[in-house]
Amino acid sequence: MEINTIQKKNWNAFVIAKNGSFLQSFEWGELQKKLGNKVFYLKEGNTFVLVIKHKLPFGFWNYLYIPYNSVIQGPSLRKLAKQEKAIFVRVEPYQNIDILKFKNIKISPTRLQPQKTLILDLKPEEQEILQNFPKATRYSIRTSEKKGVTVEFKDEYTPEFYKLLLQTADKSKFKPHAEEHYKRFFDVASTDFKVKMCLANYQNKVVAASIMIMFGNRATYLHATSDKSLSSLQAPTFLIWEQIKLAKSTGCQEFDLWGIDEKKWPGVTSFKKSFGGKEFKYPQTIDIVYKKFWYLLYKMIKKIK
Repeated sequence: MEINTIQKKNWNAFVIAKNGSFLQSFEWGELQKKLGNKVFYLKEGNTFVLVIKHKLPFGFWNYLYIPYNSVIQGPSLRKLAKQEKAIFVRVEPYQNIDILKFKNIKISPTRLQPQKTLILDLKPEEQEILQNFPKATRYSIRTSEKKGVTVEFKDEYTPEFYKLLLQTADKSKFKPHAEEHYKRFFDVASTDFKVKMCLANYQNKVVAASIMIMFGNRATYLHATSDKSLSSLQAPTFLIWEQIKLAKSTGCQEFDLWGIDEKKWPGVTSFKKSFGGKEFKYPQTIDIVYKKFWYLLYKMIKKIK
């Protein structure tokens, strides 16, 4: 379903006015298209809803996915689900929903986006933000500065990011996206959806890197990596501090450290908590089921796998 010129112009304005996530931005939809996904820009009543089509591993069935939006029912969504032969629509709500008002709703343990995060308030003065960090974090920032680590921000993709990410993935035993995934962020950047490549350098070498998105009043620390062999430089901590300063200087009021989980990612979670911030938990994932038999089959296959 294509949206018209007026809707394109107003899409981000609507999402930003609602303090919505960058995952509902017009650019996020364009990014998904570039990554090979089919995307729908729906107008459900007075609300804009970005919907992404995901294929399932069996047959020709699929499901529709709504990231960080609390709209779960409506004629446009039902029509789209029928049109695309979707078994279900998966919603990761941005706010609490009274699911008792709706039929065919299932709570799902499966998530594509993090359920918990840390939000740092950027409204205080820069020095106050720094002073609110734990003593160890402030020490790490000073250490990095004294050892000569410098930070630069770029508006274009830098290959050093992926080279470092592959090293981190190998040591930490996780599988990163293909490099194309990270490059595409910069292809869809705009005045509303700012993308920054953040690099910490030491002796002409990139020792830590991250991708930051600034959308509305929030900056998000999205993908990050660092050289573990040079951990004594404390470059990742210094890099985040410089990102916070940049985000604040450009008008952002919040800094999202993006994704914590003490069980799944204990090390990363501990690191992010070293900046303080308020812990926020999004509501549970909801599946709106349209084809009950195939949904049950899908759930059975998931259990076997």
